[in-house]
Amino acid sequence: AKASCLLLCRQATDEVRKEVLCVDTTVMTRGEEFSTKATVGVLINGTTIDNTVVGGPAFNSKKIARGDVIMKVDGSPVTFENIIQLLVGDDIPGSTVIVSIAKGSPNGPISDVKLTRMATTEIQDRRRMFELFNILKERALAERDNVATTTLDEAIKLYNNMWLADQIHDETVADNVRNLQTKTGEILDQLYMEIDALQGGFDNKRKKLGAAPVVEEEMISRAEADAARLALDNELSRLKQLLEGCQAESARMRE
Repeated sequence: AKASCLLLCRQATDEVRKEVLCVDTTVMTRGEEFSTKATVGVLINGTTIDNTVVGGPAFNSKKIARGDVIMKVDGSPVTFENIIQLLVGDDIPGSTVIVSIAKGSPNGPISDVKLTRMATTEIQDRRRMFELFNILKERALAERDNVATTTLDEAIKLYNNMWLADQIHDETVADNVRNLQTKTGEILDQLYMEIDALQGGFDNKRKKLGAAPVVEEEMISRAEADAARLALDNELSRLKQLLEGCQAESARMRE
């Protein structure tokens, strides 16, 4: 029984320690649609931030927002002509860049924000959606269609909020899973100790019975010995059920 319970403990421990949060995401856009490998996750109009992509470096910094104006990149003044190249830099995901922004307008207070470029493929669908929105918005502005422009702004805001809500949800689920894995691991560690303690008590009982003189051994009630074995079996059965429950919970988390 001990060997069976220990085996279940090891299996359950292996299950709860598996990485269940890394899931491949289906990408709908083609990588060749983008000319860069790395991005800071902004869409710009001239030198003004038109939008930040949810999940991108600029968005995650919580320091850059729509309407902010990029004044410098890594200390170099920006122009309409060089801003893209400066933001792209060496085009290596994981590289860093210092973006100096004026809040709200070119005359706003200036602050430096350090961003770490991420792989374009990680947010390429969301980036492409913003680009499509912007194409429609530019057409509406060119045609002076104020209704269409306002509608597109509302659509972009709603789309952004939906992605934000999904991101918060995913982060909450990930935290819950990690907490459950930690708690289950602690329970399993306790089970290991309980099983060893039960087996140790049972072994001591057997040694005591085996070492006792014949007269004393006859005085020990068979019913008492049977009751002790039954209690041990019941406890081991309870532990086994608890371990199987842990395995089932771990399997549920992977689905």
